[in-house]
Amino acid sequence: MFSKIKWVKQYGVSPEAYARCDDLVQEGNETSLSAVVILDALLLIILTAYNNLTGKGLEYSFLFAVAATIVALLYYALRHVIKKNHFLFFYASVECLLLFSIYVMGLQSYSAAVLYPSVVVLLPLFYMHTAYSMAIFLGFNTLGFLVAAYMGPEQYNYLQLYTLNVVPFAIVGLMIHYVYQSNRLRELCNVKENRISQKVLEIRSNFETLTKLLRRRAFVDLAEKYVKDYRDQFMAVAILDIDHFKLVNDTYGHQLGDETITKIGQCVIDVLDISLKTPDNPDTIVDWTADYGNLASRLGGVYFSDKIGK
Repeated sequence: MFSKIKWVKQYGVSPEAYARCDDLVQEGNETSLSAVVILDALLLIILTAYNNLTGKGLEYSFLFAVAATIVALLYYALRHVIKKNHFLFFYASVECLLLFSIYVMGLQSYSAAVLYPSVVVLLPLFYMHTAYSMAIFLGFNTLGFLVAAYMGPEQYNYLQLYTLNVVPFAIVGLMIHYVYQSNRLRELCNVKENRISQKVLEIRSNFETLTKLLRRRAFVDLAEKYVKDYRDQFMAVAILDIDHFKLVNDTYGHQLGDETITKIGQCVIDVLDISLKTPDNPDTIVDWTADYGNLASRLGGVYFSDKIGK
């Protein structure tokens, strides 16, 4: 039960599942965040320009537009440097909008009553971090909004109205955020599992089950790529043949013959220190790549081919 409660942080999935599809989460977050920081900055610029043109008396509103613009510029300048901390830009950008709504509350209470609920309901849909951090973020800003309403001028002190208006919207916004991101995360986990399954099948199709060595076609493809990429490097190619293997099959049977081929294949792997990961290592199979090192393949029958070096 307690372990399930801990899963709330990752929107109802296990920490292991969340970590497994973290790359897809970050990819989606980057796409959304690229739009959010720009839209927030543009919205604040438009609101600031409108207030100045209509003479609403919000003389410091431009500061929020400037802050949002700086956040957007910093994000585009640093997004490839601090990939793991993109959430800071999301919270900073949204914070500019929320602080702006608190600022205009004293002079345009109706504007704040519309802008703030819209922000807390809509923007959390565009980013996935953790349920806890989003709850703290919305709770902290909602509390700040109510404190500002309480401390505002007498004629604009609509604390009871704001409480009935803002608090439910913050709660609804958090609930919508959790449900939406939970469903989205489960879809991403399914996509990740499908990719892993496809990768496993692809990898296993490149290896023989008997010798654990590369199949002939996979070996040729990797060797050709190696020769192309490292044509100036030293390399050697060797072909091995098991002498009198037919005598082994005829004397001891094909089962022992298969065991002999298996043992020889393992000797080749051990001697050459093969770096390619095989289907027997499920924890790292999804990370399999054509690492350039020693390659070995069973060409067919009792013939083996080795590519040695760089």
